[in-house]
Amino acid sequence: MGTRIKYRKYLFIFVILLFISVVSGIFAGSIEDEFNQAAYDKKNPVKTDAEKKAQLESSLLLPIKRTLLQNVEYDDYEKIKASDFDYERSVQNQMIYYLKYKTYLLYLVYSIDPEEYLTYPTIVKVIKKDKNMTSSKPKQKPISKTK
Repeated sequence: MGTRIKYRKYLFIFVILLFISVVSGIFAGSIEDEFNQAAYDKKNPVKTDAEKKAQLESSLLLPIKRTLLQNVEYDDYEKIKASDFDYERSVQNQMIYYLKYKTYLLYLVYSIDPEEYLTYPTIVKVIKKDKNMTSSKPKQKPISKTK
C-alpha cells in the first residue's frame, strides 16, 4: 500500500509539471517564432507611400525607355523622368496600368505588384498616336430593336 501512494504522489507531481510546462510554452511563445518574425520583418520592411510611389514610377519608366529604344530612333531616352509621363491604374485589375508619354500610349500588365518590387511588365502594348487620331471616344450607333 505504501508503494501505491508513493507512485500516485510521483504521478501527481509529474502531471502538474507537465501541465505547467505546456501552459508556459503556449503563453510565452518560442524563441524560434520570435526569430522567424524578426527575420520576416527585416526581409519585408513596411514601405511608406512615398517609397511605394517611387518604386512604381521606376517600374513604369522601364517599359517607356525600352519601347522608345526598340521602336524608334530616340536619342534622349535616358533623360526621361517620372514627371514626364502620366499613368493610371486600372479599376478592374490592380496589376494593369495605362501610361501616356507624349504621343505614345502604353498598356502594361504586371505579374507582381510594381509598387512593391522593381519589375518589368509581362504584357506591353504600345500605340503611337498620329496627328489624325482623336482623343475622344468613338461614337457608337444605337442598337435598334426590331420586332
